[in-house]
Amino acid sequence: MAYLIYTAAIGISAFLLFLVQPMIAKMILPVFGGGASVWLTGMIFFQALLFAGYAASNFMVLRFGRRWHLVVQTFLLLISLFFVPFPAHYAAGDGALPPSAAIFLLLLSSVGVPYFVLSTTSPVVQSWLARDGRFSGANPYVQYAVSNAGSLAGLFAYPLFAETRFTTGMQAALWAAGYSAYAALLVASIYCSHASAGRVEVAEPANEAMPKEADWRVRRGWMAQAMIPSAALIAVTHYLTQDVVNFPLLWVLPLALYLLSFVVCFSVPAMSVPGRGRALMALVPVLLLLLFHDGMLESPYYMKIVTALLGLFAVCMFFHGNLERGKPQKGLLTSFYMYVSLGGLAGSILAGIVAPVAFKTQFEFNMVILASMYFIVTTDIAPRRGVRLAFNGALGVAACAGWLQQEGMWKGGLVFAGRSFYGAYRVEDIRAAHPEGGLRQLVAGTHVHGMERIGGRGEPLAYYHKGSGVGLAFAHLPSIRRVAAVGLGSGAVAAYGQAGGRIDFYELDPLVANIAQNYFSYIQNSRAQVNIIAGDGRLNLRKAPDGFYDMVIVDAFTSGSIPAHLVTREFVRECFMKTGERGLVMFNISNRHVDLLPVLAGNARLLGLDMKKHVAPADEDAGKFTALWVALSRRDGPVASLAAGEPAWADPGRREAYWADDYSNVWSLLRLGAD
Repeated sequence: MAYLIYTAAIGISAFLLFLVQPMIAKMILPVFGGGASVWLTGMIFFQALLFAGYAASNFMVLRFGRRWHLVVQTFLLLISLFFVPFPAHYAAGDGALPPSAAIFLLLLSSVGVPYFVLSTTSPVVQSWLARDGRFSGANPYVQYAVSNAGSLAGLFAYPLFAETRFTTGMQAALWAAGYSAYAALLVASIYCSHASAGRVEVAEPANEAMPKEADWRVRRGWMAQAMIPSAALIAVTHYLTQDVVNFPLLWVLPLALYLLSFVVCFSVPAMSVPGRGRALMALVPVLLLLLFHDGMLESPYYMKIVTALLGLFAVCMFFHGNLERGKPQKGLLTSFYMYVSLGGLAGSILAGIVAPVAFKTQFEFNMVILASMYFIVTTDIAPRRGVRLAFNGALGVAACAGWLQQEGMWKGGLVFAGRSFYGAYRVEDIRAAHPEGGLRQLVAGTHVHGMERIGGRGEPLAYYHKGSGVGLAFAHLPSIRRVAAVGLGSGAVAAYGQAGGRIDFYELDPLVANIAQNYFSYIQNSRAQVNIIAGDGRLNLRKAPDGFYDMVIVDAFTSGSIPAHLVTREFVRECFMKTGERGLVMFNISNRHVDLLPVLAGNARLLGLDMKKHVAPADEDAGKFTALWVALSRRDGPVASLAAGEPAWADPGRREAYWADDYSNVWSLLRLGAD
């Protein structure tokens, strides 16, 4: 029975640890604009707290006697109960702190203490099990696999069950109930450990393959083998959520594969045997991942997801297999976990915090892949010295060439490249087969966010050309003079401004504001008064006087990162509070991967609004994209006038989805066949 109690405590603690990560990340998304970097920053925070828990566990095991160890663990558990349940809704700060620091403080104040206590559980309980004379023949590393299996279950429980069935308030309550069950199991484990104090621990059989002492060389090896897969996890997750699509299931898939590799490697040691076969199985998906990421191979987006996940899994299997082969005997159990956690934290910090400052683009992705290839080849294939030198030289040349190309030194037409917390941006001049000449475009990741003709007259292009839904609205409704635009891009909406009118852009990212003002001419050439209001669009729009605007434009959905809080029924209601009775609200939902039309259709029905959609044809050579715009107004308002004057305005269809501030589900709206 004691063995089952130990195992259950380890399993449920791991389940709760990884259930809360996507749960709390989704809850705080609206506070920080809904960007993919919120999840990435959260991952780094949780890795830091996990390391703190492992370090505390190691200290208690090595420095405290059994009785004091049990007392301290009980005290920590009691303290953590005062922080459960955590809030389900959060307010924005004053903006004084950088976003990363603000996220760290918010997470620390909400789930920090319970998460820390949970993170101490697996190494501590495994050490109790290892010292319990009743189970001296048991392999404690089996519990490591149990811990990672519980983590996997927690990760998938959120996007596949909790997110789709419960509001955020109910999710927090259910997690609190689970924490209560965990607390009971931990108390039972403490009792079992105390009851075993008089039993004699049988010495562990000698195993020459396992380190008995952990000198700095051994500890450094543990850290290095943990660092690269952790950096790969951050880099691949950033690539998927920033450039492909951003929703909780895609958040957890990379992390799930990362954990699965631990389960497989520590449960089936035969998978970790080095050799050319293992090297080949790792190199093929890693090389394909590099080719897809750099655009050398084209494919639908779901193939990019599959390739990225397979490449990540291959990297994790290789390095975590090396960790399995280098694991120590039971006496060094908590030290092993601590240094593995420290290496993982170092990799996450390098890829998630240092790299965005050091590189203008996501070059850390290439660095992680090249580093993985180096260790795979030199460790498992071990070529002759001449071949190894040639291989190392080729990797060095590839790294330098990739850096020069991505940072713009070899990229023709690159005008600007920069990076912020919210994304990586490029301004490029491209040649187009059009009589009027070339085009300048704003690119975020792999998505074009705006375009202008070089040396042109400020004609709006991309999703905003005169034949698009927003262009037709300005043409057919000349009374529109005061406009709020949530999302700036290149500032193309400013081209529609009228003399004496006003356009207020609400832009989350200061770097985008800098780009629009310095590299595009729409704002400078606008006939209207143009203001740029920095910060989250929804929060700042609330500060505007009610009924102040004639039109509200919401344009934040063309990238892979979908800010769900800007399409909920509460937000649509807030938009109409800021317009008059004849106000118009327009959404640009031109997204390759997610179909948001059912969400707006559901909002329109629930709020009693008129709704029409407009799909503009593309002319790529002229810089005009296929654009899907949705127009909403009160009954018999501007939408009826638009539909009467332009037959291309159509009904949205019968499919509806219902999103609220405490519920959304991107997974159900994916376009699985998109490129």
